[in-house]
Amino acid sequence: MLRRFYLRFSLRTQLIAVILLTCTLAMLVAGVTLFFAEIARARAALSEELTSQAQLIGDRSSAALVFLDNKTAKENLAAFSGLEQIDSACLFNDQGVVFAHYERQGTPFACGAMLPIRQRYAHFDSGAVHVQVPVLSSDELIGAIQINSTSAPLIREITSQALSLFLSLGGALVVAALLTLRLQRMISSPLAQVREVANAVVDSGDYTLRAPDLGKHELGQLASAFNRMLTTIGTQNKALAESEEYARRLFYDSPIPQIVADPHNLVYYDCNQAAAAIHGYKMRQELVGKTTLDLSAPVQRDGSPSAELMAARTIAAKQRGSNVGEWCYQRADGTLWDGIATVMRFTLKGRELLHISLEDITHRKLAEERLQQLNQELEERVESRTAQLASANTELQKTLDELRHAQEELVQREKMASLGVLIAGVAHEMNTPLGNSLTVSSAIEEELNIFDASMAAGTLTRTRLQGFVEQMRTGVKLLLRNLERAVDQVTHFKQVAVDQTSDQRRSFELDKIVADIVEIVQPQFKRTPHRIVVDIPPNCVMDSYPGAIGQVLTNLALNSLIHGFTSEMKGEIRISASVDADDEVCLVVADNGSGISAENLGRVFDPFFTTRMGQGGSGLGLNIVYNIVTTTLGGAIRVESQPGERTAFTITMPRTAPKAEALLRSA
Repeated sequence: MLRRFYLRFSLRTQLIAVILLTCTLAMLVAGVTLFFAEIARARAALSEELTSQAQLIGDRSSAALVFLDNKTAKENLAAFSGLEQIDSACLFNDQGVVFAHYERQGTPFACGAMLPIRQRYAHFDSGAVHVQVPVLSSDELIGAIQINSTSAPLIREITSQALSLFLSLGGALVVAALLTLRLQRMISSPLAQVREVANAVVDSGDYTLRAPDLGKHELGQLASAFNRMLTTIGTQNKALAESEEYARRLFYDSPIPQIVADPHNLVYYDCNQAAAAIHGYKMRQELVGKTTLDLSAPVQRDGSPSAELMAARTIAAKQRGSNVGEWCYQRADGTLWDGIATVMRFTLKGRELLHISLEDITHRKLAEERLQQLNQELEERVESRTAQLASANTELQKTLDELRHAQEELVQREKMASLGVLIAGVAHEMNTPLGNSLTVSSAIEEELNIFDASMAAGTLTRTRLQGFVEQMRTGVKLLLRNLERAVDQVTHFKQVAVDQTSDQRRSFELDKIVADIVEIVQPQFKRTPHRIVVDIPPNCVMDSYPGAIGQVLTNLALNSLIHGFTSEMKGEIRISASVDADDEVCLVVADNGSGISAENLGRVFDPFFTTRMGQGGSGLGLNIVYNIVTTTLGGAIRVESQPGERTAFTITMPRTAPKAEALLRSA
């Protein structure tokens, strides 16, 4: 039926139809063939491109795998961020574990397992290309790099080819041919140019090569990204080369003999030329493979066998991580030489190694022996001179003892003078309650006489008896209150006096000790407008010397009263304390007085320094405070002052004072 329909038309029409049909079929076959061929070519080109890029990054990342440099490996993989066809990339170590990876933003981690092969591998899956390239170092497999592409490049290729096919079917064969050539020039040629540059970089290792400028379209952007990647890799290669040159200069070119050895058997793993020279060898390769015992004298200078002493030093180096000591070595020609070996443990590629640096001290030892002889001669001369100076030293020691005794007497007088001031204040403070008690006692005695006369005369009434009892009760209350006040004053003074006149150490609460001191010092302030404010936290228990603390607080408070305030001022002395994290007590005595001038601030703790010379000041008060704090209490004291505003003495001392033996050692 189709044939009869075909024969109804003219030959020209039939010929045209046949030609059109043939062209159409040819175009269809050619288009379909070209379609699939172009897809295969694009897949092959993408696979080859990814393989080349994987090879580039793999070669660049070999050093990062060897030296376990995860940061450099990640920076290498980050170069793929500019390539839109790469979805993710992974760098595996020789154990098949992911060492570093890269994923495009928004893409989940999608690296598969490492294939344990030494050849390049590529396969396609759902339009995506998966490439794996082994990473070798000295022909040894140390890892692999895996690149996974997106399906977008192939999808774009299929769409473009399908569109070209439909356009070719609707147009003329010439147009189709021109379009095919045009497509070839637009797609295949630029990719080929980029591929050629990539292959040239791989073959030559020259990262200064660049892909040509292909315009602003996607292929041009791909070429630009490829060029940026080459720039980044070139920069990183330069930095790595500089780092390797730096390490080479420090080790191989160093004039200091350096050796890398196994910590277990002390076999030399590597060394520099200086190490070979110091051992008497011409080439450093002659030293590799030998042990320290092979290069040591059989017996060391102290007579110990080298093997036994080396075992002990190896154990010490393992425990401390490093060791420095003298050692006697034997050169290749048999001569002995003394050296100092500095041994340090370190880890490289998971392997523990020893770094040994040597110093020849043979000449130094000889010089030391000569110096020892000279010292012996000098000692003999000194002995004769010492005999001459012995009598002079005896006289000097006597003078020194007299000066020390005089100083101790001055310090003791200063302490007693301070205690005398307290006694005067307490005596004045006790006059009031004792005088009141005497008055009340006299009144009670008078009332008793009157009461006794009334009883004798028989005129005692009930009202009189009740009045007498009430008067006695009131008098007894007044008497007890004043006597209790006097007893409190005596108790405070007794404790303070005992503490300040003895070196007794005991456990005490700081706030109670400070309260006793303030109670004793307070009478000195009653005739002045000044006051003392205490801010000591409760339950601050110390194991120390309360007398020493009392002496310090007394001297500082009286110092502020005498030197810090004028009659026109209304001064305040604040005593505060705190405990820090190191279990140390920070005691601060501050006043709002006239302050200390800058030129005198650095001299306040000097002995015999006073601004009231000739007015009763000895200049020993703050010096005694400094000595007590730094020796007996085991602490430190510093002073801060702003002239015209304030002065603050800050004392830092441990809650548990040091032992007397420790104080003697520190002194």
